Amino acid sequence: MADNLKFNKKLIASLYGGTNYQPYDNFDAIEVPFTDAIPADYDGVMGVPITWLAKYNPDQFEILGTDESDFAPSKTYRAKSKVVDGSPVKSNTGSGGAYIRTESFDSGTYFDVGYPVKRMYKRIFI
Repeated sequence: MADNLKFNKKLIASLYGGTNYQPYDNFDAIEVPFTDAIPADYDGVMGVPITWLAKYNPDQFEILGTDESDFAPSKTYRAKSKVVDGSPVKSNTGSGGAYIRTESFDSGTYFDVGYPVKRMYKRIFI
């Protein structure tokens, strides 16, 4: 993990201003935004992009499930409002999927669950 955080420029740029792998707000796992950023020395659950399947090695990782159907969330949101570029908008989006907690409603699409969260694309938990 330390080497990835120090030398992987793509990972460093994607950490939303943080200095570590981001934990999900609604799953007991960490977000690994790119396949080449998977830490070799982490023993917990990791959410990886679906593109990781092309590199899957069953001797190396166990697939636990996906974020919306197979892996139980640690929390669910009672109410959620969509915020695009800082402005609330109408949304019919469900509450499934993995979310990362952020500091503010920056440019882009976020959800307001009492604080700002950003929904990640489909994730596989390993």
